Amino acid sequence: MVVTESHHPGWSARVNGVPAPVHRVDNLFLGIEVPAGESAVELRFRPPGLETGAAVSAAGALALVLVAGTGLRRRRA
Repeated sequence: MVVTESHHPGWSARVNGVPAPVHRVDNLFLGIEVPAGESAVELRFRPPGLETGAAVSAAGALALVLVAGTGLRRRRA
C-alpha cells in the first residue's frame, strides 16, 4: 500500500494489529506491505524528540512560574 504522505522518521504502522515496517516509496511517500484481501492498516506519527521537547517546555513553564512567584513575594515584602 502506498500512502501519499511524506516519509519522515517517526512513522509506524500496524497491519491487522501486527507491527509492520514503513518503507520509503518513490523517494517521498510511505509504503506498507499489506497481504492480499481485506486488512486493517493503522498509521501513527510520533516525531523524534517529542518527549524531549515536552520536557523542555514543561521545565521552562515551571521556571517561569517560579520566577514570577519570587517577584510577587518581593513586592509584598
